[in-house]
Amino acid sequence: MHDRESIALYGGCKWEWWPEVEAEMERLDDPNEDEVAIQFLDTLIERTEQAGISAQDLTAPEGRDLGRRRLPWVGALKSEGFKRRGPEGVRTYRLYFSEAPEGEMGLFAAKLSWKCTKWNRQKTTTHQTSEIRHAIGVIERYCSENGCQCRVIER
Repeated sequence: MHDRESIALYGGCKWEWWPEVEAEMERLDDPNEDEVAIQFLDTLIERTEQAGISAQDLTAPEGRDLGRRRLPWVGALKSEGFKRRGPEGVRTYRLYFSEAPEGEMGLFAAKLSWKCTKWNRQKTTTHQTSEIRHAIGVIERYCSENGCQCRVIER
């Protein structure tokens, strides 16, 4: 499979959740937060479990520029928020995930992240790099604790 592709495109996937991700999704699925954006992510997740998502719904691989020769493959599902957050604009959400356990049509939700639309490029890049590093750490921990492998990419 090409690095820009995922089993999420083909459907029939089963999700596992890092507890913090699940809790954050529940917290944000509220009319006072970004309920519509989170419900859109939920719809994409359901599609991965059924017939699959469109390639336009997937950003992958994430983290290739982190300087590591070998790292977990990380993809992201994206959703635009609607709630204005003052001068920072609205949030764009990313659900970072990996294919784990490998070979079992498993997807593992490792990190729910967001950035604001009015951030400058440097702040956005620094923030996203930090969030991707965190997702990679969570994926590696999940695989270690569960004795499984995840899909990897090599440079």
